[in-house]
Amino acid sequence: IPFNISALQRSLELYQKRPSPGPLTFQALPVVENSSPADEAEEEEAPDGLEASMDLASPSEEPAPETAGSTSAAAAELYNIPEFASLGSVFKSSKPVKLTEDVAEYVVSCVKHVFAEHVVLQFTVTNTLDDQLLSNVSISVEDPECDEWEPELVLPADSLVYGVPSKTYVLLRRPAGVFAASFSVELKFAVQECDPTTHEAVDPDEEAVDEEFPLDYQLDLDHTDFTARVPVSNFRNVWESVGKDSEALAKFELPQHKTLKDAIKGVVDLLGLIPCEGTDFVQHNATAQNVLLSGTFLGGHQVLARSAFSLAATGSGVDLKIAVRSDDHEISQLVMEAIS
Repeated sequence: IPFNISALQRSLELYQKRPSPGPLTFQALPVVENSSPADEAEEEEAPDGLEASMDLASPSEEPAPETAGSTSAAAAELYNIPEFASLGSVFKSSKPVKLTEDVAEYVVSCVKHVFAEHVVLQFTVTNTLDDQLLSNVSISVEDPECDEWEPELVLPADSLVYGVPSKTYVLLRRPAGVFAASFSVELKFAVQECDPTTHEAVDPDEEAVDEEFPLDYQLDLDHTDFTARVPVSNFRNVWESVGKDSEALAKFELPQHKTLKDAIKGVVDLLGLIPCEGTDFVQHNATAQNVLLSGTFLGGHQVLARSAFSLAATGSGVDLKIAVRSDDHEISQLVMEAIS
């Protein structure tokens, strides 16, 4: 079967929340990502975040540790919101992305839920000021490079009391053929002075004051948000069946990585794919490693990659040769461009 048992269970749970028309088949089940052993180890250790790979990472890209099961739960929660009933099934939900520092007055994180034609941004907001009562709390997003990312719906949080996280949502229709965005993010709310002990408004009759609070980090979407980490059981057969009509080939020098293990992890994270058949395990003193990778792109497009890592002959960095295949050349090229 194309799932491990844990992923199959989560997929069936999501399917029960929102069944698709027709018979129940593996193809009809929602895509659920598999966690690699390296990811699971990271979640247990709760690291500060992956060191910037390929010099592309930023503070906003260091998500809090979150398991695949809990992101599935976040998707299931979305199905209970009537305004999103017409969107269909969630293709993928991201891990939470920090948009503020932990010491900010208002702490905000975001989970990105990808549907066939839409993206739902689920913001969790925490008020850290015990003398403020917030109401009509919402988030405004804008991509200055692409004005086609227009919000279709904003669901505000009615109120936000001290120390109690609350959620607000933004529904975006994805422009056709667009799989990237960089949003500036602003928190909007009305505020009243409140009693620090009871958290009730000091003067309920006093009109709340409208405020705007720009967040510390921008919110990015890239191809990994539209790619689910799904393994294949027989890589060679699937690789041959996909064929090379839409193959992308490239060579890279990775001077920022000093070991094979670090280079493999950095590239895997950039591609948004999952290692297959244990090929990401690096033997002690190895100087080269071939890694097989797979995933599913939005729309059910299978993505496969064969990569060859080797320690650079100069003694500094790692060299990479990689081939990416899918049934769509634009998707193969989009995944490959994550490294360049």
